[in-house]
Amino acid sequence: MKQLSKHQRYLLTGMISTSVFLWFYLSDNQAKLETILGPKCAARTHVVFVKTHKTASSTVTNIIQRFGLKHHLSFVLPKYPENYLWFDSNAFIDRLLPHPNGTDKKFDLLCNHAIYNRFAITKLMHNNTAYITILRHPVNQFLSAFYFYRTVYKIPYLVRIPGPNPVEEYLKDPAKYEPVSNYASYTNNRMTIDLGIPRLVFDQPALLTGFINKIDEEFDFVMIMEYFAESLVLLKRLMCWRMEDIISMRMNIFDKDEVNMPLKAGMFNSIKKWAHADLELYEYFYRKFWRRINQMKQDFWREVEIFKEIQLKVENYCLNLNASQDLLLIDGSEWNDRFLVSNETCKLLNMKEVKFMNYLRTQQKIDVN
Repeated sequence: MKQLSKHQRYLLTGMISTSVFLWFYLSDNQAKLETILGPKCAARTHVVFVKTHKTASSTVTNIIQRFGLKHHLSFVLPKYPENYLWFDSNAFIDRLLPHPNGTDKKFDLLCNHAIYNRFAITKLMHNNTAYITILRHPVNQFLSAFYFYRTVYKIPYLVRIPGPNPVEEYLKDPAKYEPVSNYASYTNNRMTIDLGIPRLVFDQPALLTGFINKIDEEFDFVMIMEYFAESLVLLKRLMCWRMEDIISMRMNIFDKDEVNMPLKAGMFNSIKKWAHADLELYEYFYRKFWRRINQMKQDFWREVEIFKEIQLKVENYCLNLNASQDLLLIDGSEWNDRFLVSNETCKLLNMKEVKFMNYLRTQQKIDVN
C-alpha cells in the first residue's frame, strides 16, 4: 500500500478530528445538526384548512395565520370585514381580495370559514397544496354550537326555543326550529355541511358514504379535536413544521355551565340520531386517525409529551405576562430547536381571528376599499 505523505497525513488527521468533534458535539441534539446541515425536509407552505364550527378550528386558524405571517405567505381573504370567504356552496370569487402580486397568482394559504368547494378552491391554490380539516365528536360539537350560537351570537332560531331545557325541547322536533337554509343552521350536521356534503344525501346511506370517501381522497389530514396535541404533532410531521409553529392559545372557548350539564336519559342518543351524518363522518375519520397513529414509531408519544410540556410553559408565560417579564426560553430537544417566546409572540397567540385577518390585510399591502 502506498504510504501517505506528511501533508496528506496532516489533512486526514484534521478531517477525522473535525468529524469526531462534530459527532460528539451534535449527536445529542439533532436540532443543532439540522441547523448546520439543513433540516431533513422542507416546510410545506401551501395549505387549505377547511374550518368546521365549534371544533377548535379557530385555534388551528391562528396557528396557520402565525405561520403565514412568519414566512411572508399570501392568504385568501374576504373583501368584507368578516371571516367568511363564502357562506354556502356557491363560491363567489368576487367576494375575495385579489392576490397582492397580481390576479393571475396562486395563493399560499386559505384558513377562513368557507363551505368546502374543491373546484373553486383549486382555482385559487397551488397544485401541491395540503388539504386539512378538524372534526369533533358530534354530541359535544352539537352542544357547544347550540349554546354558543344561542347565548353569544344569539342566532334567532335558537333564541326562540322555549323552556328551562332548550336542548331537550329542540330534540322533540328539530325540524320545527331549523331555518329553511341548511347553511344558516349551526345544529343540523354542521360539520358535514362545512365539508360540502349536500343535505339531500344525509338520509341516503350509499351516497353519504360516497361523499365521505371523496373527502378522504381529497384531504391529506383530518384532525380530531379530542386528541388535539396528537393532531398537532401529526400536523407538524406532515408539514415539516417546527415545534414553535404549532403552539397555541385556545380560541372561542365557551365555558357556560349549560354545556357541561348532564344530559337527561335518551338525549345523548337523540343527538346522535339527529347528527347521524356528522356521526358517520366523525367515526370514519376517527378510525383513520388512529390507524395513522398506530403506524407511528414509539418516539411519536415522546414528542407528544415534549409538546405538551412546551405548550404548558407557553400558556403559563402568556397568561401571566407583564411588561417587565423576561423572554421565555424553550430548550431544544430531539424534536425542536431552542426558541424564544416574547410579549409579541403572546399577542399573536391571543389575537382573535377577525382581528388577525385584518392585520394580515395590512401585511399583504392590499387596498381593502
